[in-house]
Amino acid sequence: MSNYDDEVWKPIVGYEDYYAVSSYGRVWSYARIVKCKNGRAKHRKGRMLKLNYSTGYPHVVLCVDSIHYSVNVHSIVTEAFLGPRPANHVVCHNDSDKANCHVSNLRYDTESANHLDCYKIADKFPTATIKPTDVMRIIELHETGMSYQKISKLYGVAKTTIGAICRKESFYWLHDPEMAERVLKPLGYYQK
Repeated sequence: MSNYDDEVWKPIVGYEDYYAVSSYGRVWSYARIVKCKNGRAKHRKGRMLKLNYSTGYPHVVLCVDSIHYSVNVHSIVTEAFLGPRPANHVVCHNDSDKANCHVSNLRYDTESANHLDCYKIADKFPTATIKPTDVMRIIELHETGMSYQKISKLYGVAKTTIGAICRKESFYWLHDPEMAERVLKPLGYYQK
């Protein structure tokens, strides 16, 4: 258990008598007496809950009074350790790893800031099909008259992807000079 020497546990907001979440994103179910559907009482031992990744984000199922609630681990960690989520904010993973629910990797921010995080790290992943710098070149090529079909062959992506980029339906922020600067300058690509 040495990997968790600095682990801190806090009750899950709204489930304080039943569950706790750790700073590492682990979830503990307290020992307790539960009432079964048939009306009988049953003693439940305390146990670590298994995380489910079926949605891409780790989540757990919490049960209170025979009612099951599926909750994302990043949401319960931030609420327990950072407080209530501000209006119009989402939980963001600093390293963009959905499975990393350590409190130090999570923050509240706007939806657009969350999207910008994805674009900032896109160039760090060689398997990414379209990178921010590619998008800028795609827009330039289209503005000079090159067809979606030709551009799509050049970049090895679908014609619809190129169309979405040029119509500002995808990577829309690159059409805004201020947003483009915010994303590309830290990567060393922005030039006025």
